[in-house]
Amino acid sequence: MAAPKILVVDDLAGMRTALRQVLGKLGFDAVIECEDGSQALDCLRADDITLVISDWQMEPMDGLTLLQEVRNDVRLAALPFILVSGELSPQLHERANAAGASMVLSKPFGPETLRDALAGLGY
Repeated sequence: MAAPKILVVDDLAGMRTALRQVLGKLGFDAVIECEDGSQALDCLRADDITLVISDWQMEPMDGLTLLQEVRNDVRLAALPFILVSGELSPQLHERANAAGASMVLSKPFGPETLRDALAGLGY
């Protein structure tokens, strides 16, 4: 089985770098970065991504809209998708789940939380 190729989507370069480093320490070396949902959607349609970890709040396309676009694309619909937010109220959590998030994580989170989330998705 090929190594998972993970797409990290966040408008903050520091967050993308931090996630890449944690993923590397967890043994995931094939990581691609995008700055927003529209860039990520282009990347998803052009590459063989196996998992998305996306921030919620970004411009011009936020993570929830990206998730909805992924779920509406026949080729991408089953792709595991972790949505991350610093403001995770029960209502936002419900919206993410209704849109088809595989998992929702609240910022900040540590390496153990990410490891457990990935294990919960079979990685």
